[in-house]
Amino acid sequence: MHAAIRNALGVLITLALAATAQAFPLDADRALPFHGTVVKVTDKTLAVGNRDFVADDATKITKDGQPATLDQAKPGDKVGGSFRKVDGKLVLRSVRIGPKPAKATAPAKE
Repeated sequence: MHAAIRNALGVLITLALAATAQAFPLDADRALPFHGTVVKVTDKTLAVGNRDFVADDATKITKDGQPATLDQAKPGDKVGGSFRKVDGKLVLRSVRIGPKPAKATAPAKE
């Protein structure tokens, strides 16, 4: 009896994972967020964790709220942004070098 329940749960989990993968495919039209710590940087690539991202001419890069270049990122820097999967590559759409800026707070009412 327990084996039958385990098998049924295994099938349900497999179906749920397959449905999720179909509902949220990685494609060129959908930008996905990322964040993490820089491991390595070259002129056109950024390694964050275990993923290698590629910058192109359309990639928007900022540091401290100002336009920047990829070579301004150094190993150990915190980064975030978005990417698309194109022809098997993770292509950067935007990169923020440095910590996420603090949200502005509204002035107190008197």
